[in-house]
Amino acid sequence: DPQDTQNIMTERLQAIIDGSAWSFHNLNTLCWAVGSIAESQPEDVERRFLVQIIKELLDLVDKKRGKDNKAFIASNIMYIVGQHPRFLRDHWRFLKTVCNKLFEFMHEKHPGVADMAVETFLKIVRKCRHRMATAQEDNEPYISDLLRNLPAHITDLEPAQTQTFFEAVAHLIAAYPPQMRPDLLGQLLRERLPPDDHEQHVAEMRRLLHLAMTRARETLVLAHAAPDPPSPLVEEARAALGAVWEEREEELFGPAETLHSTFRMMRDELLDQVQIVGGRLGELRFDTDLDVAHAGVRLLELLKLSALLRRPPGQSIEDALPALNERLLSAATAEQREIFLTSALDDLLLDAERDDRQRAASVARRSEPSLEAFLPTRGDGLVLSASDIETYRSCPLKYKFARVFRIPAEPTLNQRFGILVHQVLERWHAGGGAGGVDEMHRLLDAGWRRGGFGDSDEERQLREKAASALGRYFERTRDEPAEPVWFERSFSFKLGPHLLRGRVDRVDRLEDGGYELIDYKTGRPRSATELREDVQLSLYAIGAREAWSMEASQQAYHYVLDDEKVRVPTEEIDPDWITETVFEVADGILGQGFEPTPSIAACSMCDYRIACPAAEK
Repeated sequence: DPQDTQNIMTERLQAIIDGSAWSFHNLNTLCWAVGSIAESQPEDVERRFLVQIIKELLDLVDKKRGKDNKAFIASNIMYIVGQHPRFLRDHWRFLKTVCNKLFEFMHEKHPGVADMAVETFLKIVRKCRHRMATAQEDNEPYISDLLRNLPAHITDLEPAQTQTFFEAVAHLIAAYPPQMRPDLLGQLLRERLPPDDHEQHVAEMRRLLHLAMTRARETLVLAHAAPDPPSPLVEEARAALGAVWEEREEELFGPAETLHSTFRMMRDELLDQVQIVGGRLGELRFDTDLDVAHAGVRLLELLKLSALLRRPPGQSIEDALPALNERLLSAATAEQREIFLTSALDDLLLDAERDDRQRAASVARRSEPSLEAFLPTRGDGLVLSASDIETYRSCPLKYKFARVFRIPAEPTLNQRFGILVHQVLERWHAGGGAGGVDEMHRLLDAGWRRGGFGDSDEERQLREKAASALGRYFERTRDEPAEPVWFERSFSFKLGPHLLRGRVDRVDRLEDGGYELIDYKTGRPRSATELREDVQLSLYAIGAREAWSMEASQQAYHYVLDDEKVRVPTEEIDPDWITETVFEVADGILGQGFEPTPSIAACSMCDYRIACPAAEK
């Protein structure tokens, strides 16, 4: 229950404020919980709760003494704010105030505060960049004010922090129209970076070395090439540990070292993969053939490495690769050839300066077969529809089965029924509405026979519902002042690199000259509040504007069986939200993020449950 959850969080915050439960751990846990439920509640409920939490945390900042306490509370406030991009996008003044507060924190000397500020600013810009790009300050874009004050914002930042800040600025510039970007980049490049002196350079190198050393999981080895002395910073680390330098003979580095180490890594990985793929052969999976093909390619690549290790003395890897690839490909299937040619192994071998981490990442990426060739790409982007986006948002693995593997699913009775009702309405309107209700019923009878519907109790009930609903639809259409002008009208438009397309069931011209976009539904009605973040209606509104140069004044779902039309005015549709959603979904698909997101509601009706690994749990 959302209200119960809010009550629990509010009670715990009060205990922290009155001191009975005050601790860094308790506050951090509570703020993490508040951030974790972001955008899971109705917008008006979330707004009231968020404002209350932030107000009480700001009061807590005033009450607590000591820079440690104040800095910790402030960082938690910024975390919560950064987790609620929808609220920020809807309240520009608040968003600007948050950014200004982050700019103040960037000058704070207390440990960790400046890091928190630049990282939060980057997160907010990533999620709200389109809203920030449309904001105006004194009749100029917000970015102009930001670039003008940029030197003051970064003057106290360390180099790594400055880099994060500039990354955020780059994301914001990318949100502006292409014709504005050259001028904005020119303004950015004219800004001066903070002065860089020797002392600052040494401090940054010490910080980076510390960062690298503390990332070691099991062991850490520091080395330097004789006869040159070690770096003073490395020598400091050795002295602190009380260790001594050990002399080692020269070992393999460069191309030979790359070949040996990659061969060992791939050999070990192949042995593991053979067991995994072998175990999958007896399972009912749609991607088993792809697993087998991929394992075969890894064997071919292992043979290539073995041949390169035994190539004639003096022959370079670059000279040896073409002939080896040709011979190996002659034994490969068409599917294996495609996987083989898209492998990054050759690039790895030709760049012997890559470190061990990069080699491991390259091998790890091959443990899952690439689906790039099967993605619905066009140019640098994807081809997407509202249905594609909703499917991926509900479950990425379902999108993979339906849109990438294109596994056919048998339509359910309700789906077939919905298609029939759509066809009846489309054909009736295409005939000019002649014949009235009788013509509608004639089209229903003909479609019922063509659609192969039977005579079960459920099917008879559906037919009776359809006949009654068509009569009410006729009366509503006759009595409404709006004039239907288009039916099944298609649209397509570019959003960044992606092509969005769809089809609107019906477009009405309203009395005031505006237009209404209508989509038929045969399911249960949803409220206007529930539809405010509906992808389909939002996409239709943008599609009408971009593809038809039409500003629709409202959109609606017409729930035919219930004779209910639920309207959502255009001003309540957030174009920034739909843009962010499209880019988020597209990034997930292009990154091949197809992990299942199981839930009782989604899984119980999924056509691919029999093949889903999450359904087994």
